Amino acid sequence: STAAAGASPSSPPAAIILENLHLTHVHVFYTERGAATPIDIPLDLTLAGFGAAQGSLALITGKNTFKYDGRMDTNGLDGKFSTSDFRIEDVTPLLAATGTGLPPGFLATGAVKLNGSIKMDFAAPAKAALQAAIELSGGTLRLPTLKVPLTAVNLTAQLSPASLGMPRAEFQLPRSDMSCRARIADWRKSP
Repeated sequence: STAAAGASPSSPPAAIILENLHLTHVHVFYTERGAATPIDIPLDLTLAGFGAAQGSLALITGKNTFKYDGRMDTNGLDGKFSTSDFRIEDVTPLLAATGTGLPPGFLATGAVKLNGSIKMDFAAPAKAALQAAIELSGGTLRLPTLKVPLTAVNLTAQLSPASLGMPRAEFQLPRSDMSCRARIADWRKSP
């Protein structure tokens, strides 16, 4: 075989580096099953340094911001992420549009703070190392399997590769206040 001009036969393949990409006023249209009108999800996206040793990503939809800083390339991720001014009800349509399979009748609201890190090789995503501190305040959760919604949901959770801990979880059902503390070991094996 013949090597390309100026390249030795043992040279690594060319790296893909995207220095800067900024998209504003992007609209994702999603039509829920059975709905006549699509949901318009406006968002802004800024991506810098994809393929470099250090990059960043900012995804903004409405007042919600998701940020990622670290290595990101075609092989995987290794960095930190966070949210600010994050309202669940504002991003639920975006999650549904990505095919997450939210059940009909699902409703979630509340303010979320999320800070964490991820290290993932795209060739083995099941082995990803994910750690996160999660806070939810003023939430509501309606699941199709529950007859009444959980309201006044406030929780603090710690997610690690080995466990999911909830040192605080509070919620209300009609005529009741409930709280609990929990830890799920080997959460990846849980159904």
